[in-house]
Amino acid sequence: MKKIALSILFFYALVFTSNAQESKFKSLMIYQFTRLIGWPNADANSTFKIYVYGETKVYENLKTYTLNKNVGTRGIEIFLVKEISQITNPDIVYIGEFKAKDINAVAQHVGAQSSVLIITSAKNALDKGSIINFVTKDDLIQIEINKIVALKRSLQISKQVEKSAVFVKEQ
Repeated sequence: MKKIALSILFFYALVFTSNAQESKFKSLMIYQFTRLIGWPNADANSTFKIYVYGETKVYENLKTYTLNKNVGTRGIEIFLVKEISQITNPDIVYIGEFKAKDINAVAQHVGAQSSVLIITSAKNALDKGSIINFVTKDDLIQIEINKIVALKRSLQISKQVEKSAVFVKEQ
């Protein structure tokens, strides 16, 4: 079922070429990643925190998509932040295109060993600490994966996500 849902979302990437539609697609994918990434043991009583840094439309769409949803038994909270220092105990941090210059700083802020999924929309982001990066090629929104950083952060990328990536950095 997860494979079908992911395939459908990637098919719709063909349609999502406008900025508003692109934001909707990215938001849907970020939500899907909550279910398609293996998270290390987390406190079942804590909330699953997603921080959006620098992209209001993604934040707004995520708020809508995650309303009354859970990651396992954990409720989901979405935060829009303007400063890196506002990011506290995240599970996911999405860094928008206009904040791409801060990818290294965000990665350092959350700590190299913490189990945080950093998602970006920027050129060469995998070399700066991103685990999943949205890229547009031939008018299609696609993903790249840095499996090295994911493993360092104790995150398990599902085979469905890996197969859908246009590039997987493994060494």
